[in-house]
Amino acid sequence: MRGDGKLRGMEVTLSQQEKGCELRIDMNHYHNDQGFEELTRALAEGMTPVVSYWKSPDMLWLDGPGIGAGPCQQDTTQCGTAAQFYNFAVESL
Repeated sequence: MRGDGKLRGMEVTLSQQEKGCELRIDMNHYHNDQGFEELTRALAEGMTPVVSYWKSPDMLWLDGPGIGAGPCQQDTTQCGTAAQFYNFAVESL
């Protein structure tokens, strides 16, 4: 947060326990919301985090060496019947 209480940027880290495939993004600029004015307003009004859990054989563009420049080289893991999300936090940096 900036001194005026507005969002200055976002840092997102996604990881799996005991897996070496971590994804990170540090976003301090978004051309459709200069200064994060709209997102700051939406967060102040209250938001509910929503997480989707699914698998597709063509997702390496995101987490593989393609466009997303992710660390995963192949997608061979079988998804379980459920996922657990923990250590979720929204905090000032």
